[in-house]
Amino acid sequence: MSDPILVFVNILTHARNGIADIHFKKISDETGVPIDRVKSACSLLEQPDPDSRTPDEEGRRIVRLDDHRDWGWRVVNARKYRFLGGQDDRTKELTRIRVEEYRKRKGEKAALRNVTETLPSGSGSVPGSVPEGGAGGTPVEFPPGFPPSVDDAVSHAAFVGCDPVFATTVWNLAAGRGGRDSRDVPVRRWRNYLQTQWTYEQERRNKEKINGTNGHSRAPFINELKAQMDAKQRQIDSHIANPQSITYRKNCTDLEKASLRQLRKDIVELNNRIANGGKSA
Repeated sequence: MSDPILVFVNILTHARNGIADIHFKKISDETGVPIDRVKSACSLLEQPDPDSRTPDEEGRRIVRLDDHRDWGWRVVNARKYRFLGGQDDRTKELTRIRVEEYRKRKGEKAALRNVTETLPSGSGSVPGSVPEGGAGGTPVEFPPGFPPSVDDAVSHAAFVGCDPVFATTVWNLAAGRGGRDSRDVPVRRWRNYLQTQWTYEQERRNKEKINGTNGHSRAPFINELKAQMDAKQRQIDSHIANPQSITYRKNCTDLEKASLRQLRKDIVELNNRIANGGKSA
C-alpha cells in the first residue's frame, strides 16, 4: 500500500465529525511509515486533484485546520467515507482486539493462581487452566444494554451531563473488558453506569481543584481549564448541529441538539471559573 493511501486511512480512523486533530508522529507510530514520508504523504493529500470524482475543495482529500501549524486536518467528504461502512468495521475490529487482549490477560492471571494451588496426586493438568483456542477471532458479544458502538455510547453524554470525550474513554475501557466494569460485572444499564463514572470523575476533579488553587499550583490548574475550554470549543466548531460547522446537518436529532447546548453551557461555566481564579461560581 502506498504512503498516501496508508496515511489517509489512518487519518480517517481518527476523524470525528470530519476532524482529525492528530500529529505526524502519531500517524508515523501507528502506520510504521517514517515521519518524513508521512509529511510528504500529507502534503500530497492537501494538494488539488483535477481527476477527483468530487469537486469539493478542488479535489483535495484533507484541508489543514490551522494555517499556523502543519498538522491537524478536516477530511473532505468525511461523511461519504463514513457511510461506506469502513468506520464501523474499524471500530468493531479494534473492539475485538481489545476484548481478546483483556480475556488473554484474565486467563493468564487465572492460570497463575491455579498453579500455586496443590494439585491432586497423579494429576497431569492444572485445574481451571485456559483451554486452547480461547476467544481469538470470535465475534465480540456485549451484554444486553451495553452500547454496540462508541457513537451510541456518546449519545448518552448529554443526558448525563458529561463531555463526549469522557463518555468515549469510559466506553473504550468497558468495551476492552467485553462490556464489563472493573469488577468484571456486565454493564447492562449504560446510562446509569456512565452517570456513576462521571460522578467519580467530578469528585476527582474537585479534589484537584482544591489542591490546584493553593499557591504555585494555581497556574497549571488554570491552564488545564483553558485546555478543556479549547477542546470543547473545537467540538462546537465541528458539531453536526452547529449551523456554522462544516459538518452541519439540517435534520439532526433532538439528542444531537441537546449535546450542542450542553457544550455551550460547559464553555460558559469554564470561562466563569477561569475568570474566578479556578473556583466554581
